[in-house]
Amino acid sequence: MFSTTALTIILATQSGQISRLPAQPVDNLSGLLLSQNLNSVEPPMSLAILLDRIRPIPVFVVADAKGNPIFATQQNLKVIPLFFNIEEARGFLPGLIKSSGVNNLKIFVASLADFYGKSGYKFEYIGAEFEKSFALTLIQKSSPKETEFKGVPVFFLVEPSGNYLTVSEQNTNRVPIFFSSVDAENLKKEAGKISNSMNKLTVKATSFESIVEILVTKPAKTTMSFKFLPHPESLRKAAEILQTK
Repeated sequence: MFSTTALTIILATQSGQISRLPAQPVDNLSGLLLSQNLNSVEPPMSLAILLDRIRPIPVFVVADAKGNPIFATQQNLKVIPLFFNIEEARGFLPGLIKSSGVNNLKIFVASLADFYGKSGYKFEYIGAEFEKSFALTLIQKSSPKETEFKGVPVFFLVEPSGNYLTVSEQNTNRVPIFFSSVDAENLKKEAGKISNSMNKLTVKATSFESIVEILVTKPAKTTMSFKFLPHPESLRKAAEILQTK
């Protein structure tokens, strides 16, 4: 059982000074680390830091009146769906009511950190379909045969030279990882206004799951700059739900 009713969401900020961090030309974020010593014996990001990084990310959970998440069946396995977009949760609601036999189901909001790493449970991450469609179009530019985007899409910015965009936040360079393609495109426009050399920035897409895999397996010194920026619409809907409690 999880408590999905008590949540304080830290709103992520996108303000800061735009800068650049060297990397190799890539088509996905995993490749940004290939030029570094990934066989280093240095440990990856600790679980405590990882949870802190994903704490601002809201997820929407279909649960009963007591806040117990409802399971869905996936390939004969019971999983708890975690929706990164409330519209996807609403779309699944009728099916979950039918499969669970519980009529009084509601959509709760929680932090992803409340669920990540919980033993004894299997979770399915479900991203926004419109963002998945856009992510697929980006990937098809370099991989035309791709027909499906798997996972929860996130977006980042890369220069033709292979530098990927960073934002200076409290004297620390951050690599912004957007859940919103619009936010990524907006940052691209703002960067172009600051410097002509940034007019050819490219928005790239990868999956949130692949980034988490990097965070938990690669040396922390190569990943500490990553910062997740939740989708503004999800933050707004989460705030609305919390205000009605």
